[in-house]
Amino acid sequence: MTGVAIVRPVAGQCSPVRSRTPWIQLPLPRPSARLRLYCAPYAGGGTGVYRGWTDDLDERIELRSILLPGRERRFVEPALSSVEALADGLVPDLSETLDPPYALFGHSLGASLVFETALRLSAAGRPPVHVVVSGAHAPQLPRRGPEYHQLADAEFVSGIKGLGGTPPELTENAELLELLLPTLRADFTAAETYRQDGGRRLPCPITAIGGSDDPLVDRAGLEGWAALTSAACHVHELPGDHFFLATARSAVIQIVNQELTAHLSPL
Repeated sequence: MTGVAIVRPVAGQCSPVRSRTPWIQLPLPRPSARLRLYCAPYAGGGTGVYRGWTDDLDERIELRSILLPGRERRFVEPALSSVEALADGLVPDLSETLDPPYALFGHSLGASLVFETALRLSAAGRPPVHVVVSGAHAPQLPRRGPEYHQLADAEFVSGIKGLGGTPPELTENAELLELLLPTLRADFTAAETYRQDGGRRLPCPITAIGGSDDPLVDRAGLEGWAALTSAACHVHELPGDHFFLATARSAVIQIVNQELTAHLSPL
């Protein structure tokens, strides 16, 4: 349940409007929004994963990107190798900027993180209205696929390259790859070691989205999310592999708009 992107700072990249915390980036403020959507990236990913989403999101939704340690403006910070440690850092900062009603979206590693975050915020009496998990096997079920984080460096790089979606400028640049390898390995470790026993359930609906040809997540893995909510669970399959988030982006955003409509009030 992983994915790969370049996580180094990009020279000349326009700076998004920032929130008061390092964990939350606000690319395009929508003061009249009726719902805030916090989005977490896949392994190796940064805020660029959701760049351009605001163009197609319902105008009543304001997107806020979750920026993990070890990438972009947080490049000098060590990446964290467990979902629990990521949530330990995210939840307090997110709580400071939380502006209900809000929803959470995450792909792969990001799905595990937003689910764990939703559990903690719900226990604190501040649940989201909806959680959308994308490209992720339900965490109480046995994982599919290899344990990439346990591989030696050469096999690890070969394995993640085989998943697709890895920019050639990353895999073909030994110096850059060496620089980014600790963050990539920490992200894969977090994604592949996150487990739940199914004993904790969210009070809000869950929507699970998967790729029809994803080698890491099958239909049963998507349907397994139903056991983790006391509300409704909707499952959608789209054409594509583990990186359908990019190849079927418009369809993903359409589902997000559709699922969150019930929680929106008129402008």
